[in-house]
Amino acid sequence: MRGLHSLINAARTVNDESTVVNAVTLAGPFIANVPTSRRHDSIFARIQWWPSALHTVYATYGFSDQSFRNRESGGFNLLERGITAARHKHKVTLTYRALVPPNWSNSLLLGITNEEERTGNPATAPAIVVNKAFAAGPSQSFTTDKRRSFDLENTITYYGRARHSLLFGARLRGDLTNASDASNFGGTFAFGSLAQFASSTPLMFRINRGDPNIAFGVYAANGFVQDEIRVTPHLTLTSGLRYDWQSTTTDRNNFAPRFAFAFAPEKHNKTVLRGGAGIFHDNLPRSATERSLLFDGVRLREVVISNPSFPNPFVSGQSDSLRPSTIRVAPDIRSPYLSQASIGIEQQVWQKSSLTAEYSVLHGVHLFRSRNINAPLPATGLRPDPDFVNINQIESTASERSQALTLTLQGRVGKPFKTYAQYIFSHTTNDTSGTFSLPANNYDLGAERGPADFDWRHRFNLMGVLALPRAFQTGLVLSVISGSPFSITSGFDDNGDTVANDRPPGVTRNTLRGPRTIQLDLRFAKTFNIARLWGVEQGQRRDSLDFTVDVFNAINRTNVTGIVGVLSSPFFGRANSAASARTVQFSIRYRFRR
Repeated sequence: MRGLHSLINAARTVNDESTVVNAVTLAGPFIANVPTSRRHDSIFARIQWWPSALHTVYATYGFSDQSFRNRESGGFNLLERGITAARHKHKVTLTYRALVPPNWSNSLLLGITNEEERTGNPATAPAIVVNKAFAAGPSQSFTTDKRRSFDLENTITYYGRARHSLLFGARLRGDLTNASDASNFGGTFAFGSLAQFASSTPLMFRINRGDPNIAFGVYAANGFVQDEIRVTPHLTLTSGLRYDWQSTTTDRNNFAPRFAFAFAPEKHNKTVLRGGAGIFHDNLPRSATERSLLFDGVRLREVVISNPSFPNPFVSGQSDSLRPSTIRVAPDIRSPYLSQASIGIEQQVWQKSSLTAEYSVLHGVHLFRSRNINAPLPATGLRPDPDFVNINQIESTASERSQALTLTLQGRVGKPFKTYAQYIFSHTTNDTSGTFSLPANNYDLGAERGPADFDWRHRFNLMGVLALPRAFQTGLVLSVISGSPFSITSGFDDNGDTVANDRPPGVTRNTLRGPRTIQLDLRFAKTFNIARLWGVEQGQRRDSLDFTVDVFNAINRTNVTGIVGVLSSPFFGRANSAASARTVQFSIRYRFRR
């Protein structure tokens, strides 16, 4: 058929690696390699049809099938903690684009996705977790998730001569979920230290009971308009407004104005001054809605026993089994938003190369976090609502501030070498580690203010590609990142809120930092022209064959992760895991071209 173009791509990725268990048990240090595997099959197909010069129709299909073995193994988790997992995904998109002379264009997209994920198996016995020492027994993870979603969006563009363009559109998205979360149906014993485990005196025993199945829908919509005007050949102004709506939040005033400019004072535009400011909203995670519907105290009940007996927790101890623990979304939950502004200057330093300096600030408000609003009162030790144990409420009461200075050099050094180098100096503070993170003291949220978990003060990235004769190519990626912050905790539940994340008196969140990370990746590639190999005329076939060798962490540096800040742990101040060692990957790709 004339005006028809098609593409299909299929891939299989097989990763057979190992992870390291690095724990301490009563018998002493325990170190072992656990084989892990990941299989990923994918297919992508696209058909593109031009029924006329003004109309284009696209249809795409994507398929992904992944499976994992020993997914939760490694670190403090002993060998028996490994689980299997599988994930399947089908996605179809239809796109219609039309040019409407003389100044308009329209793009309409419909996407349908079907996903299914399963993790773990039913637990037949309790798990044992000694805080940052080891975790034994069967994994308590057992979830299934089936989700169908649709995405409908339309964008209209107006081109007003050479100086003006107007862009506006809308998007509607829906997610329909059928989920089951039977995690921790076998129960978990929590010990604060190895000494507690040796004396068979757990801090806590938790077990979930009830109906783990739930079905729900989440819907979101947005609309936007963007206007770009070229005031003079040297000045361009861009302004816009966006509105966001989500079915799971209560606020309806999520308007987000934005503005940007680009000014080139010189005739040849070798120097460009850029700046902008805007507001950006975020959505409540689907997982927050799912957890609040499941753990409502009726559908699923969490049994919490403080200071239980061991190994039978129901013989003695303080049982709160008659009172449920719940997770709920605050009635006044609203969408978080980030206010961001930046100013920068770009200077051409030589032909096809530029140096950019940019300063940016960010202020986030109404960020998500969790808080146990039924934690024992400090003065009396009693819970405000005696009908419940814990009421973990997801709130939009956290905030964040960030500043960053970014220097970027990009371009070519001669014809064969292309480079990109960037240095970022930044500082970010906030008072939340995420939607489900709980504070050390639910009645003193000010102590949560500190460096963000991702507050890397210094970051340097270097990328380079060198084209060599005879279609050889080599490249490198160098990344240097300063250490991540981490918190000091006692390892025990000192305030009786059933969570062992308490910090020593006077210590705030994320006061210490780990070591820096250095990663060097290399690539070597060679392309063969199939027409030349087989003596076929160049105009008939343009197929090619690529051979590639990738070396990740080429210097084989030990980049440790997860520095332990638990005082009761034998690993305090040390890491028990690291990023991947040197890995060499070989790949072959055949490209069909007509």
